[in-house]
Amino acid sequence: MYSPLLNWSNENTTCFIERNEWNPCLNIESKYPGLQYLVSVDHLIIKNKYRWSDVIKNNSPSFVIKDENGQHLYHTRQESTFCNRFWRHKFSPFQIFIYDNSKFLVMIVKRNYQNATSHLCSSSCQEIEIQAPPGQLIGFIKPVVYNNCYWIYEISDEERNVQLRIDCFDNYCLDYGEYPVLSSSNDNEIGKIIKQKLYWTQEMLVKSKNFEVNFPIDLDIKFKALLLAAVFVINYMVYEN
Repeated sequence: MYSPLLNWSNENTTCFIERNEWNPCLNIESKYPGLQYLVSVDHLIIKNKYRWSDVIKNNSPSFVIKDENGQHLYHTRQESTFCNRFWRHKFSPFQIFIYDNSKFLVMIVKRNYQNATSHLCSSSCQEIEIQAPPGQLIGFIKPVVYNNCYWIYEISDEERNVQLRIDCFDNYCLDYGEYPVLSSSNDNEIGKIIKQKLYWTQEMLVKSKNFEVNFPIDLDIKFKALLLAAVFVINYMVYEN
């Protein structure tokens, strides 16, 4: 049975958040409980600090999601093994749990083991599914390989109708990048995912990673959630190497 507090543990997180830093949730009805935070935002900041001590303790990286005013909206916990991350890199299976300020599990980003076992697997095998709330499928993210350096991430609804796409260059040698979010119908840019450039001490010694994602404020919150999930997918497939 689904539990909204599934496997929450403060011991597995890399940062502590003061209660007064959280943004209060809007008191509106939604078929996506916990995603009401996204209704009134068009810009999200995603921050991570993953210290080398976490590698020794086999802790997965965690992120804090903030609005543009710096108020905390969500916190993540990643479930993946060190061996998978070390040997399979971006092809390893994972689950990312996203919690709100009440420690309520509002979203899961998941790639199953069978979808990540082969480097030679077709792009359809690399499909990532997103549930919000857990058990309710809201969409998929599918990486499509065009060549070794250029990927397209197709974002589709729960019926696999492609609605958005993200153009992505595999920046192996860079610690930053900008990825436009395009409408699948007319190729108009509607937003952008940005990996911020950091000093090498932040990136190497603390393994800090900062992302931003922009989208129209009137975008359906389901697709705002899918774009948030896309940030973690890009981080996992481009920057976790």
